Amino acid sequence: MTAKTIHLALARPTSSPNRGPFFDAAPFMSSCPTCKEPRLQMGYGPWGLIRRLNGDRPIEAWCVICDRFWPITPQERVTLTKELEHLRPS
Repeated sequence: MTAKTIHLALARPTSSPNRGPFFDAAPFMSSCPTCKEPRLQMGYGPWGLIRRLNGDRPIEAWCVICDRFWPITPQERVTLTKELEHLRPS
């Protein structure tokens, strides 16, 4: 018996024009003011963080244990700015 190759049509393109470095999560750490533990934050993309940093808008973090939100500290903002510096247009 001979095998027959069937090419399936893709429902969506393999590379999406909406994907790229500004649409992925930009994880960062922030310490919870209640439990004092550092918590990984993954709710913002790089572009959203840069907009908030440039516009001096608040950036909120969340603790999964305490179920509490807080604005990140000025020092955390400085650290985040340095980490995202390579994405800023020159």
